[in-house]
Amino acid sequence: MAADGGAAAAARERRREQLRQWEAAPAPPGPPRPPRARAVRFERAAEFLAACAGGELGEARAMLRGGPGGERPLPGLVNGTNADGISALHQVGAGLYEDLQVENEKLKEQLQETQLKLTQIKLELERATQRQERFAERPARLELERFERRALERKAAELEEELKALSDLKADNQRLKDENAALIRVISKLSK
Repeated sequence: MAADGGAAAAARERRREQLRQWEAAPAPPGPPRPPRARAVRFERAAEFLAACAGGELGEARAMLRGGPGGERPLPGLVNGTNADGISALHQVGAGLYEDLQVENEKLKEQLQETQLKLTQIKLELERATQRQERFAERPARLELERFERRALERKAAELEEELKALSDLKADNQRLKDENAALIRVISKLSK
């Protein structure tokens, strides 16, 4: 936090110095211009950093391509850093990495829950099988046990399918992580 306070203080001091220089500059020759509304315009690099930090990837892509007003892309736009020395690429990459971690944790929890359900259903199936063997002489109960067993087998098959789907999602998540890392490396090389 001390670095943030120092950077902010330095930025305020630079702004004060800039205002002092403007006040000391001679007035332009010619008739005075009518007062007009002030429009605040930020540097393109600052706008790019803000877009990346805010997760506005569409706007950041447009700025890299040249912008909506036909503006030409700045060569050092990707290499720009904020007051802490963090580039837009790092901000985007860190954000994507955190999102992937959260998604990965959710998938792990779902996988554990599904495995627990599968274990419980297998136990129920085993109990039903044992009951069926004990009460083989009772036809009505036997039919009911068969029905329960089939239902449990169907449910176990459904849960196994869910487990396969979750492992597929986990593999897709890892693939996306790898692609993200590769893209970050490519953008880093391009920005050099």
